[in-house]
Amino acid sequence: MQSELSISTLFTKYLAWCGKHRSPRTHEWYQGYLESFLAHLGEDRNAPAEGLKPYHVIEWVDAHPKWGDNYKRGAIVALQRAFNWAEELGYLEVTPFKKIKKPPAKRRETFMTPEDFETILALLT
Repeated sequence: MQSELSISTLFTKYLAWCGKHRSPRTHEWYQGYLESFLAHLGEDRNAPAEGLKPYHVIEWVDAHPKWGDNYKRGAIVALQRAFNWAEELGYLEVTPFKKIKKPPAKRRETFMTPEDFETILALLT
């Protein structure tokens, strides 16, 4: 029966688990990426999860040219984590996404201006 688990069902199960075991912010972070991937798949969202290949992820990421490297990295990490979780719990025999290469994380080069700091400080008092 595990081989019949659809992609959307796997994500539903993973997000339910996140809702119980992770912070609301973490749940929301995963939800955003997973819903974006499902939207990209369209009707294929109901295909068996075991049928996915790494190229599905790469094509999804490549379909978003405005995404920066850090965002692309987060997208890949979100999918890898959901599928690793499914493998750990026995929903899948093996995840197809273990070896996907991610862009390296980059430091942000945007710094807080003194005006921004004063604005934040004013909000705290």
